[in-house]
Amino acid sequence: MEKSNSNGSPKRWLDNRGKGKLLPDGGVKKSIKKAQKKFDQMQRDMMQEAIYEKLYKPKATPPKGLNYFIWQGSEDQLEALWQALMRDGYIHSDTTKEDFRAIFSDDLTQCKAVKWTASNRLLAYLFNQMNSGSNPLILSGQWQSIIGKNKLFKNKAGKYLTAQDLATALNAINDQLKGLNPKGSEKIDEILENLNTLRP
Repeated sequence: MEKSNSNGSPKRWLDNRGKGKLLPDGGVKKSIKKAQKKFDQMQRDMMQEAIYEKLYKPKATPPKGLNYFIWQGSEDQLEALWQALMRDGYIHSDTTKEDFRAIFSDDLTQCKAVKWTASNRLLAYLFNQMNSGSNPLILSGQWQSIIGKNKLFKNKAGKYLTAQDLATALNAINDQLKGLNPKGSEKIDEILENLNTLRP
């Protein structure tokens, strides 16, 4: 930038191509204001795009006829989920990390059933939450059918949970007149919220 001439002629500024450009009185302020306005608009556009990505962008659609879960999270999240469910008594204490991880593999033929020690509604709530939203932890067509067909969970009595068991539980939660989140759902929400902090 050149200083003003002694005769009071306008200052010379360099434009974005490195060439000198004379600006009239007040031109500098106007130029800065115009640049700031453009920058502010860019920030607003970026923020709106980020909000859309988080809240409104449709989630990926699982392949038709998929008979296993596609785990969308990291290995750290999967291990943290196993630890949290063990710690809070939702799954039996003899459930190994390998047994739990196998539920979310693409080969369910050799899976060992995990004993679920809470209510059917809480299991339905857990899987429905993991399969919902703009950034789900699992992708699946019909998670109830996948659990039932592959005998992935047993209840406290040792009975395999069927797709019908879980569909009934989910319908009870979603009932428009009487539906309520199951007792203990706040703890499930807390576990899943903590998993979000581990997202890569």
